[in-house]
Amino acid sequence: MKKPWIVILGVCTSLSAWALDVNKATLAELQGIKGIGPATAQAIVDARTAAPISSWDDLMKRVKGVGSITAKKCADQGLTVGKSKSPAGTKAAKK
Repeated sequence: MKKPWIVILGVCTSLSAWALDVNKATLAELQGIKGIGPATAQAIVDARTAAPISSWDDLMKRVKGVGSITAKKCADQGLTVGKSKSPAGTKAAKK
């Protein structure tokens, strides 16, 4: 009887761990996202050190190499910017 609850708890825990906020992720966590290499991960960390990244548009403006295609791929892998899970609808994504 306990096993179904363990499975449900495990699934819920893994789903909540899936989302990764760009302002809280470690350098290693950022590098674990396909499309973000060491240089881009470091650029993200440097950018958010100056000020938190406020939106997908802000990320794309402040971090060289992150455009609408890369942002979409990162979002599909669980990267978020604050509460925003998707760059869809941003100015940069429409270009």
